[in-house]
Amino acid sequence: MKRVALLTWAIVALLALGLLAGCGGGDDDGGGEVVTGGTVRGSVISIDDNVGLGGVVIELRTQDATAALVASGTTDGDGNFTITNVPAGTYDVEVVIDEDLGFERATTDPIEVTVITNAQTTIPNILVTDDGVPDPPG
Repeated sequence: MKRVALLTWAIVALLALGLLAGCGGGDDDGGGEVVTGGTVRGSVISIDDNVGLGGVVIELRTQDATAALVASGTTDGDGNFTITNVPAGTYDVEVVIDEDLGFERATTDPIEVTVITNAQTTIPNILVTDDGVPDPPG
């Protein structure tokens, strides 16, 4: 009887250790993917009609001479973007607007973002304006 109780206790202990080992120690976002960086969010807004602009590519680039691409994302239909798992650091933000959209940045002021691991950074609205070039038909 004592052997059965001892064996049962050992099995329960091993199962508990196995379940605890899969908890991840807090570095897991719950989806099985280990979070290795921070998140950058923002919006691209037309100053002409205060509407978000979809299809704009946002690039995060190193601030050294290489200006290497670190991460990128594209705005959704409402002009919002989220770039996840960005390594901690300070980056230049490049806004790439397809000329077919008929918009350009409203200012040439540089945009800089500092990313912190396991944190969310929100960039102030990136403003664009109609460049006066008619959109091509089609």
